[in-house]
Amino acid sequence: MKKALKWIGIGLLAAFVIIQFFRPERENPASIAGQSIWADPTMTPKVEQILRRSCNDCHSNETVWPWYSNIAPVSWLVAHDVEEGRKHLNFSTWLTRPAEKREHKLEEIAEEVQKREMPLPIYLITHGDAALSNEDVAALKEWSDYARRQLTAPPAPSPTTADSGAIPEKSAELKKMEEKREFIPEHHR
Repeated sequence: MKKALKWIGIGLLAAFVIIQFFRPERENPASIAGQSIWADPTMTPKVEQILRRSCNDCHSNETVWPWYSNIAPVSWLVAHDVEEGRKHLNFSTWLTRPAEKREHKLEEIAEEVQKREMPLPIYLITHGDAALSNEDVAALKEWSDYARRQLTAPPAPSPTTADSGAIPEKSAELKKMEEKREFIPEHHR
């Protein structure tokens, strides 16, 4: 019996060593700051702090991979959770999504944090600081509702120069030319 247990132990150890060579793909794709949720005009510092602390590892391209994500079979589970999280909601590509999709995701964010479905309970085992307080949940709900209203609100009418007497804003092309000093306005010649 002892000999059998010894061989089973050796076999399990060998299997554990072998599976370490089968590593999942773990990457943090490059992000463009202006496309992230942090560039959303409705974002507040408090909500950003909550989302970065509790959601960012699985829902952005800025994942901080913990030490245990290097050890199989846990590495496979962590990589899978991050892949699924990014697929469902990726803060790094937030502003590239159509307004209707963002509006729906905002609704889901509020719903899932209110039901305490996010962050995942398994994530909280090793990331206790990611747990959401009642105040955090209320802040996320309030922000989500506000951001949804902003997305669905009709655009404000833009005043014309004839109506308001306002000076029209410079075109992007004119601004670029001025920056390169290729164009000098009449009154500066």
